[in-house]
This record gives sequence, C-alpha cells and structure tokens, in this order.
Amino acid sequence: MIWPKRFSIIVVASVIGYLLVLHAGISSDSDEYLKWYYAVEFFIAAVLCWPVAIYLGFKEIFDFGSNILGMEILVIQIIGYLVSFKIYDKYKRK
Repeated sequence: MIWPKRFSIIVVASVIGYLLVLHAGISSDSDEYLKWYYAVEFFIAAVLCWPVAIYLGFKEIFDFGSNILGMEILVIQIIGYLVSFKIYDKYKRK
C-alpha cells in the first residue's frame, strides 16, 4: 500500500512545482525589484519538477524543435518519480 502514498507525493510535488512556475513566470515580467525572489521560485519549482527540468534540458541541448509543452510533461513527471522510487526501493533492500 506504499504506491498510493507515493503517487500522492508525486501529484502534490507536481502541482506545487507547476504553480510556482506559473506564479514566477507571470509575476517576474512586471516586477524588477523582486527578480531574485522569482529566480528562487523557479529553482524550487525545478527541484520539485526535476524530471521535466531534465527533459527540457535535453530538449534544448538536442534542439528537438517546438518549445510548446503538452501533456507529455505529466507523463515524464510521473515516470521520472516512479523510476526514482523504484531505484530507492532496490538500494534500500540491500
């Protein structure tokens, strides 16, 4: 019964990360004084949404084309966290 708890952690981390990205992206355009705060907010969002951040890094490095993101980020986010939990379980048993 640990997987439902882990899936809820993935959903909460994803929602918080995406909300931080949206807030920082929208607010940083209008306020120069708090630019450092929005940079910190983007960093925290990248930590929470690390699978998507890695995907975007690869997409930029290999120039995959369109910058438009769709539903693939949800799949990448979920798969990234599930793989990390699987690796954690594997090394926890040893």
